[in-house]
Amino acid sequence: MIAFPNSKINIGLNVVGRRDDGYHDIETLFYPVGWCDALEIVVTPKVNSSKNAGVTFTQSGMIIPGMSDQNICLKAFALLADYFDAAQIQMHLHKSIPTQAGLGGGSSDGVAVLKLLNEVGKLGLGNAELLTMAAKLGSDCSFFVQGEPAFARGRGEELSSAPRVLEGLYVLIVKPKESISTKAAFTSITPCKPNKELSLLVKEPIENWKQTITNDFEAFAFRQFPNMEKIKQALYDQGAIYASMTGSGSAFYGVFKNPINKLKGYEHLSQWAGSL
Repeated sequence: MIAFPNSKINIGLNVVGRRDDGYHDIETLFYPVGWCDALEIVVTPKVNSSKNAGVTFTQSGMIIPGMSDQNICLKAFALLADYFDAAQIQMHLHKSIPTQAGLGGGSSDGVAVLKLLNEVGKLGLGNAELLTMAAKLGSDCSFFVQGEPAFARGRGEELSSAPRVLEGLYVLIVKPKESISTKAAFTSITPCKPNKELSLLVKEPIENWKQTITNDFEAFAFRQFPNMEKIKQALYDQGAIYASMTGSGSAFYGVFKNPINKLKGYEHLSQWAGSL
């Protein structure tokens, strides 16, 4: 079976508190976008009483940092290993979504494994069970179980329905060469609650968002890599009605009223454009 795990952008991202477990509480709006990876899973059924032969994982496309045996797809399989009865499971991931970008590509891949194995193995796991497993994989993984716009709080796993505020518009995403350390980015933040709830701010005209909806990690990113601020400004210069960094970076996106293909002057960078 084949799936195409998609990415997300953050509309607003505020760090509102530190937690006793070492994490931070955030407030954001996760919004799905169509930049996708491709994941294939082939299952060889058991014959008679043969023992489980385990799982193999291969990968193509963009290079994923770290050891391949620590890939989130394998971590997702481990969560379901006791439920799944098969002789062999082969997984192949073709990576198109940039890593360390704030686009949630890895989280989406892991959740896609959970959903595919649930389907092909006829495990009968409902959304509640998948959400519980997804939360064990990563803070924003729960979002990808349903993949609908959602306000996120806590570590990112506390979700509530959000309106499709970008419907009918277009997005252009640009990934700088530089990557940002999530740990360093969080360390740089002094938690603070915004004056107005994000759920209210997104109801205002998008043209107002430039003044009202912020990503707390941008200031750190701009100090570390001044060229990133130039990318954001270039999106506005090319006609974006709103532009922001997504997640803790390092990708930036612009929202446009009309289709757009590339950010001029930055054609050498990874980019994706599509409708919302």
